[in-house]
Amino acid sequence: MAVIGFSSFINLEEKQRPSTIKAPALKRGDLIAVTSPAGALRDAETAHEFKKKLEDLGFRVKMGESVFSKEGYLAGSDDLRSRELMQLITDKNVNAIVAMKGGYGCARILDKIDYDIIRQHPKIIMGFSDITSLINAIYEKSGLICFHGPVGNSSWGDFTMKYVESVLMEAHSTHYYPGKKAEDQIRTISPGEADGILVGGNLSVFCSMIGTPYLPDPNGKILFLEEVKEEPFRIDRMLAQLKLSGYLQSLKGIVIGKFRDCVAEEKEFEIKTEVLFDTYFKSLGIPVYSGAMIGHISDKYTLPIGAKVRMNANKGEMQLLEPAVLK
Repeated sequence: MAVIGFSSFINLEEKQRPSTIKAPALKRGDLIAVTSPAGALRDAETAHEFKKKLEDLGFRVKMGESVFSKEGYLAGSDDLRSRELMQLITDKNVNAIVAMKGGYGCARILDKIDYDIIRQHPKIIMGFSDITSLINAIYEKSGLICFHGPVGNSSWGDFTMKYVESVLMEAHSTHYYPGKKAEDQIRTISPGEADGILVGGNLSVFCSMIGTPYLPDPNGKILFLEEVKEEPFRIDRMLAQLKLSGYLQSLKGIVIGKFRDCVAEEKEFEIKTEVLFDTYFKSLGIPVYSGAMIGHISDKYTLPIGAKVRMNANKGEMQLLEPAVLK
């Protein structure tokens, strides 16, 4: 029986993905808009603190209505969140859009976004966690390089800011080095180097996009993954879904970030996440390493979704092969 490739389930209309485009680089004095396309904030003071943080960094700030809205676990209605995002996209005064937080909700608005308009108004769009679905969808449907990086309720310490500045402001071909703490040690799962286009984000959110037209095609891609507070059996199930969908088999390489607090409640039935990574990734014949500074952690990279990168699984490093923004 023939194996059906991933592309047989997606792109049924044989529609070509738009060519890749870049947003202008960010600079001090630019206007950053903060919006909540996903979950509601528990404490509005967090938003005020983030606004001050950005202002202290030399930016002007516009806070969206969604940041202070609440509809259950969502930051307001789907209409509010999608409409506000599109208004910020078309606002000529706005230079960048940063999500206030993750949570859940982006999947509910992916079919309410006008990707052609986004392509006509390229600007920096950044977030992580649940924002995984939004930034991957925007890249896939509009061609715009988006950014997996800190949100409003993240830590914006020196390590994180170094990568924000290098990628978004200085337009460098940024080199991503391992963290220097003992817990940030890199583990090579499968050695080697690979060039490819970067996609990925939170594992559970990325898996939820399988079977939709918003997930980037895996061919020629380097996939990065991170997760938080998921038991190993759930991670096992999600990795199996990636494998059975055919997604893993077309990749050029895999970079695994932090899987924080992903431990079993019942220790006698636990399988370590590193064992799962070996089970699913070692047989692929592509470079793979774990321990990258990606995920629900204080110090994190800013990674461009849709940019060309080179990964080295032996050293646990990546480098952009070209700037991800226009200087």
